[in-house]
Amino acid sequence: GTQLACSLASGLVTTTATNPADVVKVVMFTSGAKYSGPLQAASHLLQTEGPGALLKGWTANYMRLGPQTVITFLVAERLRALVGLPGL
Repeated sequence: GTQLACSLASGLVTTTATNPADVVKVVMFTSGAKYSGPLQAASHLLQTEGPGALLKGWTANYMRLGPQTVITFLVAERLRALVGLPGL
């Protein structure tokens, strides 16, 4: 119950925190040598599309990171219990 809810919340936070970097990375890879670096790519993205552009693909990223995060934390807690360590 609690571990599942915390794992899901962790997946939400992880996805939201990492999605902007993923968007900038994709923009840089798909634009060739148009940008001198990630800050220039992010700046251009913000100026042309606004802050919401940094969350493009959030749902797809959560569909990948959400289950991964849940499985990771649930397995880690189960393994800790099996070896006699207290839960986190």
